[in-house]
Amino acid sequence: MSIGESIRKARNEKNFTQAELSAALGKTVHTIQRYESGKIVPPLEVIEKMAEVLETTPFKLMGNELWDVKFPNMQRDVSIVDSFIAILTDIYGYAELKIVKRNDGSYSGYYLVGKGKDSFILDKTRVDNSYTLTKEIIKPLIEKIKDIRPEDEIINEILNGSDNPSK
Repeated sequence: MSIGESIRKARNEKNFTQAELSAALGKTVHTIQRYESGKIVPPLEVIEKMAEVLETTPFKLMGNELWDVKFPNMQRDVSIVDSFIAILTDIYGYAELKIVKRNDGSYSGYYLVGKGKDSFILDKTRVDNSYTLTKEIIKPLIEKIKDIRPEDEIINEILNGSDNPSK
């Protein structure tokens, strides 16, 4: 079901007209019609207000697309964490990100690395900060090893038997 169809369904379930919903959101009827037809996607703040007015959740209106809008870098961030865990596992034999809910309701994390008496903890905040440092270290390294020849030349070298093209 599209976002527009979800909006229409939620509006109809609450017996709202497009005019009533538009008034509650401070939007024009035409804008509501465009949301429901899928011509435009409401901004996240409108989705959140609409969910409140229609007594539903933003997720029920947007589905998985909510995560793409609310957390646009989530996939990249998950990939970075997965890669970091894979590297730690490769080096130390085991690594897992652990999340703890604090007494105040917020969350914090740490990495449990290694096995048995050789295991240790890495603070997630420090690891996150090291990501920035790692980017700063990698750039000069890449500058030293990059190959700036045309791609066709490198492919030709590989095709002719070199698995390790050289500059």
